[in-house]
Amino acid sequence: MGLEARYEAAQQNEEVITAKIVSAFETFAAQTPSFQNTNANRAKMFEVMEEMRVEEGANPTRATDWSDAYSKFLFLYDQPRTVARRRPSAAPVSGLTLAEINGWTAVELKKQIESSPRREAEIEAALSRR
Repeated sequence: MGLEARYEAAQQNEEVITAKIVSAFETFAAQTPSFQNTNANRAKMFEVMEEMRVEEGANPTRATDWSDAYSKFLFLYDQPRTVARRRPSAAPVSGLTLAEINGWTAVELKKQIESSPRREAEIEAALSRR
């Protein structure tokens, strides 16, 4: 086998492997609707897969290994999730007055503040209204 034939065979082998990798990735992407298949995310996924291939022996020709890479991708890049996150509520409104707080002893004020975060916020809100 001549040098040209060897080169051609190696080139064909590389093309077949590349096609298998792309096919496995496309299968993963089709089966994972939460993955946003943008050029940037795709590049990051290939970086994560390469890292996993070197460190953990992941096989990029298997769609299941791409799913494992996606877990790591989410961990590293924290892609926005569709779950709505709870927003912190506004400061609680209470009838607590500055005169009432001034009537407490230092010990009682400390007890009130330490009793709960909500009570502490009420006291801070009343003091800030001065």
